[in-house]
Amino acid sequence: MTSAHLHSLVLGVNHRTCPVELREKLQIGKDSLADFVNKITMHPDKTEIVILSTCNRTELYAATENPDELLPKLYSVWTEHCNVSQDELKKHAYQYFHGEAIRHLLRVVCSLDSLVLGEAQIFGQVKEAYAQCRDLGCLGFYMNHLFQSAMTAGKRVRSETSINQGAVSISYAAVELAKKVMGDLSDKSVALIGTGEMGELAAQHLKKAGVKQFVIFNRSPAGAEKLAAAYDGQFFLLDDLEEKLDQCDIVISATGSPLIVVNKKQIQAVMRKRQGTALFLIDIALPRDIEASVNEINNVFLFTIDDLKDVVDQNFNARRSAAENAQIIIESEAKHIESWYYSLNVVPIVKLMREKYQQIAENELEKHLNINGTLSDTEIEALKKFSHSLMNKFLHDPSTQLKKMAEMGEGDLAGHFARTLFMLDLKDSDEQRQT
Repeated sequence: MTSAHLHSLVLGVNHRTCPVELREKLQIGKDSLADFVNKITMHPDKTEIVILSTCNRTELYAATENPDELLPKLYSVWTEHCNVSQDELKKHAYQYFHGEAIRHLLRVVCSLDSLVLGEAQIFGQVKEAYAQCRDLGCLGFYMNHLFQSAMTAGKRVRSETSINQGAVSISYAAVELAKKVMGDLSDKSVALIGTGEMGELAAQHLKKAGVKQFVIFNRSPAGAEKLAAAYDGQFFLLDDLEEKLDQCDIVISATGSPLIVVNKKQIQAVMRKRQGTALFLIDIALPRDIEASVNEINNVFLFTIDDLKDVVDQNFNARRSAAENAQIIIESEAKHIESWYYSLNVVPIVKLMREKYQQIAENELEKHLNINGTLSDTEIEALKKFSHSLMNKFLHDPSTQLKKMAEMGEGDLAGHFARTLFMLDLKDSDEQRQT
């Protein structure tokens, strides 16, 4: 079977369509990825799949012979895996097919569909998701080409537009939110929970915002000690949260933990020590780090990723022109992918045509050589080269025109003409398409 029989399909949820409470339930972690894709690829038809799961989106990218049959299976496997009802998922999910699916992937890779327009992390996240599924053996010729083409588009957008020049990150947006809520941060003590990429970025932006007092919490002392030393702060283990958090005015949490890190009971104990002084918590992790019910405590204010809208809107307005230029590149790259896809329809037929006429050329050459048995080796080699060159020149124009027709979406008509004009055996052609 060629990839020309496969159709692109995307099923997903993101920050625009789905609240954070449901997005965290619908995440597909690395530990369960192999089991998840195995359930999908057990589908009777050939299916290729890539799973992209980040703090802002979870998306299933698939290539299949029968998208109408695969889609219900994706809903079923996903909801069963995450213990969510199909009705709930369908209220928040989007689905795209073929051309729309291709364009959606390109927009994602180029960060036009990100919460923060132009952010750099998504390119690496897509690349990692692709590599993970490739290593699991659930990709074929089609999805490999599609995702490699998407990476090319992403590189073009970053090099040919200003989309990521000065682009903000979620960590930056969190710090801007803190400034909006608290005003001047120079006299505030800030706790960072988690020392990964988002935690480090948050520390950088807090330093630029004038913060002088840092308290770093982490599961292991090594990461916390290193980040605390870089910002002249204190470091503690997560077990010390309840005892040490009372000295902080703002908490930004960004761990990769699958479980709650800060619970209501801990914050209640912290607030008793603070004697009513307000505490602001910003949770930019997914799954969330901070128990949602802490918002019920007097003078405790909890914000999540979904509360960063104002900063995100300002970022979008600043990059509107770059986004328009990026969209032009995306459309160009999408058309290239579609042309490649449609050209695959006639590849088996062109191959069969060339094989047929190669055999005819060889037979005629053999007859000539039998009649003229006195030819030297040099003359025989020259005749063979001439025969091969003549055949290539004869087939070049029809092969090119067949591929052009296929690229324009007329692959079936091109195949019909080729089989009729060149008397290609339909059965042989179909057999070729199954290889």
